[in-house]
Amino acid sequence: MATGFVILFITFIQTVILIVIGRAYWRYTQLKKHGIKAQGIITDYEVRQSSKGRKTFFPIIKFKTYLGHEIHQKASYGLDKRQYIEKGQEVGLLYAENEPTTFMIDSYNPTLSFVIVFIGLIIGYIASVFIISDIDANWFEGLMKGLK
Repeated sequence: MATGFVILFITFIQTVILIVIGRAYWRYTQLKKHGIKAQGIITDYEVRQSSKGRKTFFPIIKFKTYLGHEIHQKASYGLDKRQYIEKGQEVGLLYAENEPTTFMIDSYNPTLSFVIVFIGLIIGYIASVFIISDIDANWFEGLMKGLK
């Protein structure tokens, strides 16, 4: 019975991750389709480091909306070391008309990252089912009995 709950827990965690990733990808596609183009200057970076030492650079950009409002804040998406752009550089960006503080660098494309994470989650789920099935072939029946 406990094996079934482990699979349910793994499925729940993976579902939450997929929802978060899906929402981020949806925001990206909406900005690409409906975003307003502007030019901005990278004034600084907020650097985040993972537990494995990998750094992500979130550019802090200053730009003006088409209405003339000045925005100066961190971009919605971070860059890795290959995408790093020097401070002071002018960059093209896209921002949401109704929420100009939601913006990204125009050349940013996270599609490959999203696809890799999605495939990894699916493979992880399938592998966990097979591994747990090898440990307890009757896990599903135990789960159903435990839920009644």
